[in-house]
Amino acid sequence: MVSNGMEEVYVNAAVDDKSDVAKLMKVFTEDNTYNDVKFPITSEIKRRFKTTEEGVSEMCEVIERNRAEAAASAAIELLVSLVKKGKLTIEEAAEESGLSLSDFTKKLSMA
Repeated sequence: MVSNGMEEVYVNAAVDDKSDVAKLMKVFTEDNTYNDVKFPITSEIKRRFKTTEEGVSEMCEVIERNRAEAAASAAIELLVSLVKKGKLTIEEAAEESGLSLSDFTKKLSMA
């Protein structure tokens, strides 16, 4: 368990029971739903990201950054696995990862 002050809430976005949560899920899930009255800030942000050139560009940048981070993380996980299997030395894996030996060793100890 991670104690970071965050909570996870699971919501079935397909259920429309007319509650505020259901209305908010429509703002998130339906392309042309902008409920300005109930959720004006969320709706405005969604509108900006979906309908303006600047918003679309910003969202594309975020998606690409997330993809790159995920790929880097997967590569480090693979290198950690190879070290654990004795296929690579820690030094070789650290060099391949682009991390310092100290940082790679920390990743290894966390895995």
